[in-house]
Amino acid sequence: MRENKYSKKAQVMGVPFQLIFSIILIIAFIYVAIIAIRSVLQTGEALKAANFVTDFRSDLEKAMGTTESIVTEKYTLPASITQVCFTNDTSQMKNTAFPQLLNNPIYSSLTKRNYVFFYPPANAEKIKIKAYATVDCETGCLNLGSLITPNLKNPYCINNTNGIVKITISKLIGKPYVTIK
Repeated sequence: MRENKYSKKAQVMGVPFQLIFSIILIIAFIYVAIIAIRSVLQTGEALKAANFVTDFRSDLEKAMGTTESIVTEKYTLPASITQVCFTNDTSQMKNTAFPQLLNNPIYSSLTKRNYVFFYPPANAEKIKIKAYATVDCETGCLNLGSLITPNLKNPYCINNTNGIVKITISKLIGKPYVTIK
């Protein structure tokens, strides 16, 4: 009779202590696994954006090395980035879709160079990437002047469709710059 008394203390509402402990451990492992998977996916999304910038610069350099070239390239970006926008002068950005860029001191201090912006910037920040990057070649090979004029929008934006951005990079004979569309 004494053994039954002690064995009942090791149980909580008829469930052995080992079973309860095992369930708690399983829940803890699942929780940690979910956090790890989210972190890996977020890193993958950030790498897509970083690879876009690197690959785009590389393609600009390749086009600059040719006499004439018209190539449509496909780039992979996170689906949460809806547009890739280019500007050659952040002080002249007129698109009202970018109020957080225009009012942010980080963006207002950008120099007059060619930049790419990931829109919406809040989604870029969620996946832990900067909302902008310099995309010009070392020699200043990209000419956005034909795309961004007083009559057209600044910045020039290209839609991200299902995680794919198609950009046509062209260099014409006799022209010192590469253009995009």
